[in-house]
Amino acid sequence: MVYKKKQYKKRSTKEIQEEVNNLVTKGLEAIKQYSVDPKDQLELLQFMSRFHNYSIRNQSLILAQFPGAYAVGGYVIFKNMGFPPIEKSKIRILRPNFFKLFKDTRGENRMVSSATPEEKTLIAAGKLESWEVKHFKPESVFDISQTAARPEDYPKLFPNRRVEFSVESDHVINQLESALFAMGEKFGVPINNENTSIFGTRELGSAKGHFARDNIGNKEIVLNSRTTKSERIAVLIHELAHATLHDPTNLDGSYWTTQNLKPKDLSLKELQAEMVSYVVSYEYGIDTSEQAIPYIASWTRHLAALEESGPDAQFHLLEDVQKVSHSFIQFLDTHLEQQRSAEKEKVITEEQVQAFCQKYHIQENDVFTREKIVSFIREEPELTENQLFAALHSHQNDTLFEWVYENQKPAETITYYLEEQQLNLRKKVYSGHAFYQVDETIELLLEKRNEYEQFELILLNEVGECDTYSFPSEQDVFQKLKSLMAYPINALSERKVDLWNAKKERKHQQALIHDQVMRETYLEETGREM
Repeated sequence: MVYKKKQYKKRSTKEIQEEVNNLVTKGLEAIKQYSVDPKDQLELLQFMSRFHNYSIRNQSLILAQFPGAYAVGGYVIFKNMGFPPIEKSKIRILRPNFFKLFKDTRGENRMVSSATPEEKTLIAAGKLESWEVKHFKPESVFDISQTAARPEDYPKLFPNRRVEFSVESDHVINQLESALFAMGEKFGVPINNENTSIFGTRELGSAKGHFARDNIGNKEIVLNSRTTKSERIAVLIHELAHATLHDPTNLDGSYWTTQNLKPKDLSLKELQAEMVSYVVSYEYGIDTSEQAIPYIASWTRHLAALEESGPDAQFHLLEDVQKVSHSFIQFLDTHLEQQRSAEKEKVITEEQVQAFCQKYHIQENDVFTREKIVSFIREEPELTENQLFAALHSHQNDTLFEWVYENQKPAETITYYLEEQQLNLRKKVYSGHAFYQVDETIELLLEKRNEYEQFELILLNEVGECDTYSFPSEQDVFQKLKSLMAYPINALSERKVDLWNAKKERKHQQALIHDQVMRETYLEETGREM
């Protein structure tokens, strides 16, 4: 896989408007057509069947302490499911406790559990009076969002489930978040969490965020600290859309703030905010459609609420979505461009160059010039380590390819750089890294040290990363290696490694000879050089 970095550029007003209009149209059509897969419904029902059905009183207690709680259980339930609670419980319920009393022959009230065998016989025969006593004791329970459950542990239809959207890199997320915080500052809307809320919001429950204001002009957005990094971007855009479209103190105004709409039209607010979030997120490589489409369909009854508002309202409400999406994208484009310009102006030190070369096993030479290394260092924050390795491989191979076909370097020089590449590879092999070989492919086994102790097996060839497999355990990794008939390189003798390198060298020399013959034949037949 040859990695190509996505290039961001500031778009014209016309380009942004066309993209926004297309996405709004596409989104509305998807909402109308949305239907629930019966398999997903069954998955949710099976998942929820594992939880206790609480009494009406306890349900009220749970929702009062943790709004929107949906899957609630005790510590043991979640531990047995594989994701134990990781937060101190904020939910307390009243657990019923039953016990039986009886009156013995001396007229004293005692626990049935303390009765003698003879007394139990008399109780069963009804000759000794007995009765049941019921009392309640406080007990802690947890919502699933307070546990170690990962996004993939949730059923697809689970309300407000945690999501990890696919993004280019954490650096892109950090840049977008910084730009969105700047947008909040521009709008005069501070962005807080449950610990810093100026209105004292200490628990959002299952809600991922909310926009709030009071009657004297104070306002804020509060984000749920349990959201994933990528999810937080979509939530921030959603809440900023509420702040822009649905705050009557907003001087710019919108259809919502200038019309006498009723509380029942709350669904239209959610449609607008989520559509803006969907459109803007998509423009920056975050596709939220899998969550946004069902969310809007649920709130609006597949757009029935919008259609019932009448043609005039429909036009203005959707026009506001397009205007706000357009203004958000313009602001973010400008802010991101400023961020990237500032990053490019940063001076790259000699220490940074040396550290980069050491980390990625390259050295400054005709292939990796100082200028090229500096450009890769500037790109590093925006790429994963695997993407950068692939980009370096791609650059090296492109350079060697260009040298051969442009006849820029003699064959000896090209061979030298190929040998250096093999030497670096062997240094990595004999430095304790776990490399495996299948034919001409090198497989690199990496232990991914995170809280879930997952393993990744990355297949590499001469042009970079080909494929990646993830496994929950080391045993699963070795099963895969066995199926691929792979064997560790560091288990080979030096002779076998030398033979393998010699084989690659012969192939390279054959390719050079073939290229030379092709150039000479082309020159002879056409009178022109290739």
